[in-house]
Amino acid sequence: MGKDSEKTTPEQPGETLRCRICRAESEWIEGFMPDTNVVHGPHHVCLSCFLYRQKYRQYYLSWIWWAAAAIAFGFFLSGSIAQAIPFAIGAYVLMYLAIVVHELGHLFAAYAVGVHVPAISFGGGLRAKVLRFRNTFILLSPTPSEGLIIPAYSTSEHFRKKALFITAAGPLANAVAALLGMAALISFGNDLSEHSSAAVILWTVLNACLAIANLLSFSHRTAFGVQESDGAQIWGLRKKSDDEIEEILRQRNVILALLEFHLGDKDKSLAIIENDIEHADDSAVTQSLVTATLAETGQLERGITLGRKYLENEELGVMERAMLENNLAFTLFLTNDDEALKEADRLSEKAFNTLPMVLAVKGTRGSVLIATGRFEAGVALLTDKRFRLETPSHQATVNSIRARGLAQLGNRKLASKSLRAARALDPDNRHLPAAEAALAAMDT
Repeated sequence: MGKDSEKTTPEQPGETLRCRICRAESEWIEGFMPDTNVVHGPHHVCLSCFLYRQKYRQYYLSWIWWAAAAIAFGFFLSGSIAQAIPFAIGAYVLMYLAIVVHELGHLFAAYAVGVHVPAISFGGGLRAKVLRFRNTFILLSPTPSEGLIIPAYSTSEHFRKKALFITAAGPLANAVAALLGMAALISFGNDLSEHSSAAVILWTVLNACLAIANLLSFSHRTAFGVQESDGAQIWGLRKKSDDEIEEILRQRNVILALLEFHLGDKDKSLAIIENDIEHADDSAVTQSLVTATLAETGQLERGITLGRKYLENEELGVMERAMLENNLAFTLFLTNDDEALKEADRLSEKAFNTLPMVLAVKGTRGSVLIATGRFEAGVALLTDKRFRLETPSHQATVNSIRARGLAQLGNRKLASKSLRAARALDPDNRHLPAAEAALAAMDT
């Protein structure tokens, strides 16, 4: 299915890596994460498997560990399981609030210096509730594990000072919260109940730890890509060149359009990127976003024309070319024209052979296979639990097209189940009518 690219660095062809989990092989070496364990030793895991494992196995295991540690600590303090469980719940709430304080520190600092924040995330985990307040997406997740803001700078004037102020404001907000907790203990400690005193102490400790930890320099991979600590970002500001700052400013519209594409309105995404379309030849990310957005907004002829034009560039990297081939293939698939489907088949096969681990590419290949009558192979590709990493809209598309394939195979039970899932995820999905028609045809 049409989807934006996430990398811009050209890759050197020749080296091929394999994912230990899904066995996908690709020359796009940046699509793999190095890993090791006592059973398999050093190996590689593709990005989709890595994110799925992070969002499910590692995420929930870490949550269980965190809850068990909080209960154990509560039991150590109170000597009672009945009191340890409320302590763990209180620790959860206070930790979540400490993360909210941290991210709001960044947010208010950004507004204070005139920098727009198009997205802010509280908590971690796969399932997030997406809200919108004015021009800011707010992602609410259920666990006290991480937070994130995405600033969109519009000018290079005082860039480093603004970035330093915004970045430092998060730890500073936690430090202020910790100091307020200490002040409350000093001023009102004797008047506080045992539970209130314990809550204030825990609040003070959590905020102090969060402030100190975020000033350390480290980074880790998230669903948003590599996320650096505040300390790493502050340290990196000293090394950031003027050219790098200009590149950040040039990517502002792309960031806004990407967020709209994934979290908001596809038409708004196109409107944001519209002025950059004629100048997209130098940016593989913009080209990929343009072709994906045109496909999703129904401007198929324009998307096909631009997709073919972009693919004429012989300097495209391995991943960039494959993603453009994928987006053009999906646009051609949407036309439902026999000649277009032949081209879509050729392009989607090339893209899939290059990036078999990328879910958007796998989704397009499965869709084209079903559209060209190879139902069993298409359904097999679309029956991948990792599609749960995609947005609800993309999941609904996968389920709708999969339902079509299952109906053609005569499997009413699974086809109906897939169709119900698609309706629940996105009742207005454009692929639902074709899936409904395929199931209705089974009765005639």
